[in-house]
Amino acid sequence: MPKADALDRTRTDTARPPGNRMRRLPANLQRSRDALLAYFRPIFFRHGLTDPQWRVLRALSSGDALTATETARRTFLLKSSLSRIVRDLSERGLITVGGSHADGRQSLLSLAEPGRALITAIEPDLAKVFRKIEAVFGLERLHLLSALLEDFSAELEEALELPDP
Repeated sequence: MPKADALDRTRTDTARPPGNRMRRLPANLQRSRDALLAYFRPIFFRHGLTDPQWRVLRALSSGDALTATETARRTFLLKSSLSRIVRDLSERGLITVGGSHADGRQSLLSLAEPGRALITAIEPDLAKVFRKIEAVFGLERLHLLSALLEDFSAELEEALELPDP
């Protein structure tokens, strides 16, 4: 299907009731996620990482130590999954786990130097993938898609008052 027709399709697809089109939304979002990750997973795999492990490393790359709760929130991981990932990354020396001075029950997670080096090693490959995606889909459309998805998520979370993971 031609690229230019995508927005027109949303405006003129009146053959089906709106409910039928909306039922495809979860499948379309999952299909898009899978298509995107198909480019990234091989890069992570070459470096011995899963995409959730990568998300944790990226979240911790901001510089500040994060609580496990905040890390789970930023990476969209369940706390039980994060616990296993933290253990694995810690055993590999990629992150450090320490206690919080404010609350001894909270774990503080930080990126260790080998983790920072791994991110630095992976980023050029990721940049190539982003350039390829940009060439295929177009920068303007990528910005529009990203903005729409951010709005969509934020508005649904607000409307549904979802609890934190």
